[in-house]
Amino acid sequence: MPYQDNSAVKEEKWFDTCCGICYASCPIRVKTVNGIPVKIEGQPRASHPLCVRL
Repeated sequence: MPYQDNSAVKEEKWFDTCCGICYASCPIRVKTVNGIPVKIEGQPRASHPLCVRL
């Protein structure tokens, strides 16, 4: 396993937004590290689960 230098992580944020792949506009959360999206997941409070298209 390669060594990971965690000192390079300057900013980690979560953004609440909506998916734009289809008409349903599912609510999603996007995790960014240093401004780069690294994870997308469904909103835990949403009335329906994350779309299978992701």
